[in-house]
Amino acid sequence: NHRLETYLNRVKLLEEENMLLAKEIQAMRHNNQGALTRRRGLEEELRQARLEVDAVWRDRVLTELEVGKLTEELQALDLWRQREAEEKVKAKTKLELTGRSW
Repeated sequence: NHRLETYLNRVKLLEEENMLLAKEIQAMRHNNQGALTRRRGLEEELRQARLEVDAVWRDRVLTELEVGKLTEELQALDLWRQREAEEKVKAKTKLELTGRSW
């Protein structure tokens, strides 16, 4: 009887320990699932941030190209304005010289 009682107590103890371990495993799986979900969420945020950085980078490159084109156009217009001013001075001088000879 005593051996049977000891055996049954040991079985009961092992069953309780087994239940505790099963609960612990379930909790770990649940926590791991939560961590996995968080990780996936963070990876998606990172992917979106990278897409935004790429878009901003493309916009920056296009803006720099546009600035370069506008700078060249401004320089060309400035050169044209200088030539026009020189031609105006030449024409005025020529007109004055022509007027004196009359």
